[in-house]
Amino acid sequence: MTQMIDITDSVMGAGAAEAKQANPAVEGLASQSDDTLRAMIAEASALLESRAQERRKHALAEIQRLARETGLDVSVKKPARKRGRPKKSKNGS
Repeated sequence: MTQMIDITDSVMGAGAAEAKQANPAVEGLASQSDDTLRAMIAEASALLESRAQERRKHALAEIQRLARETGLDVSVKKPARKRGRPKKSKNGS
C-alpha cells in the first residue's frame, strides 16, 4: 500500500505552505477576462521595461561620474548589431 506524505516543509523549508497563500494584489485576477489579463500583462511589462531603462540610465550616469572623479573618460557604445546568425528574410531568399 502506498502512503502519501507531505514533504513540503522538508523540501521547501518550513513555512512554504504559508508562502503559497494568495497575494492580495492578485486575488481578483481569476474573475477577469482573458483580454483584461492580457492588457494588464502588457501594461506591467511596459512598466518593468521602463523601470529597467531608468535603472540603466542612472547606473551609467553614476559610472561616468565616478570615472570623471578619477580623471577617466568613459563612454558606452551599443553594438551595431546582434551577434549570431542573421534572421531569415520574409521573401524566403
